[in-house]
Amino acid sequence: MSKKTPEINMIIAATESGLIGDNNGLPWKSRIDLMWFKKNTIGWPVIVGRNTADSIPGFPLKNRQCAIVSGHKARDDDMAPVFASPELACRHFQDFEKIFIAGGAALYNYAMQASSPWGNGPMVDKIIRTVFPDGHADGNKYLPRETMARMSDDYFLMTGFQVLTYIPDHNKYHYEYGTLDDADLTVKDGDTLFPWIRFEIWERKRER
Repeated sequence: MSKKTPEINMIIAATESGLIGDNNGLPWKSRIDLMWFKKNTIGWPVIVGRNTADSIPGFPLKNRQCAIVSGHKARDDDMAPVFASPELACRHFQDFEKIFIAGGAALYNYAMQASSPWGNGPMVDKIIRTVFPDGHADGNKYLPRETMARMSDDYFLMTGFQVLTYIPDHNKYHYEYGTLDDADLTVKDGDTLFPWIRFEIWERKRER
């Protein structure tokens, strides 16, 4: 029996219009989204681009093996292996059940249009996405249009979601509706206040 290949997931947080960054940082601060990111990625390999790795305090991530995709060779201060392509990084983690691609924009764009390193279709099997409403954060890094187009129901099927709404009187988010697990939704000092946050899970449609 042939060995099952890892599921390649793309995990991303963006506004409705595709804003994902401000220079080399995030346009927002969201404890809730960081909890969601950690819940999904803990224990699994995480692949990021060079700029994303440099922007994460304390990189590499705790309790996750990490890899960097870069066109430049490894540096003396690198705390994770460096690979010339996402395919090579994925193959490095081929003994895991899941692999996560976590940005930035160029890596997302490449992954959404590339073929699987296992040779069985497109690279990205699943998208785990946080969506924030427009108009509450400023930044200058957006997903390319072709990436946004491929992150749609033309290519993927939504299999899970959760909508949170902010309750100012209680300084916390409330589960409005959805199918995902419960969590502590209290807002902490410095968090960007969004009127709602939506968590989504999309799985690639398979040809019949």
